[in-house]
Amino acid sequence: MDLLIMECTPKRDKAREGMILKEFLTLPDRQDHVGVKLIEYTNKTDFLNYLNKHICLNAEYNLIHLSGHGWVENKDTAYFYLPKGSVQADEFPRWGHMLGYPHVS
Repeated sequence: MDLLIMECTPKRDKAREGMILKEFLTLPDRQDHVGVKLIEYTNKTDFLNYLNKHICLNAEYNLIHLSGHGWVENKDTAYFYLPKGSVQADEFPRWGHMLGYPHVS
């Protein structure tokens, strides 16, 4: 199984979920082999550009994990926060190419 972790939490956070998840999944004494790639993002533009340019992520990864913070302002407005910028749900690419994923977390 191959996993892409997109770490979007601020570096000042003591417990950065994506980093911890990668460390756990790549421990040397684990019986199962998990290929893990960690990419760190600090700004909205780079994050969205990566998602828009890599339209065949499902050919490379079985799972994608977005590690970050969010906020629900009301029933119609929610944000995914990055250290420099926030992404509303309608700004994410239309991920029709990801419909074959068994799980997107």
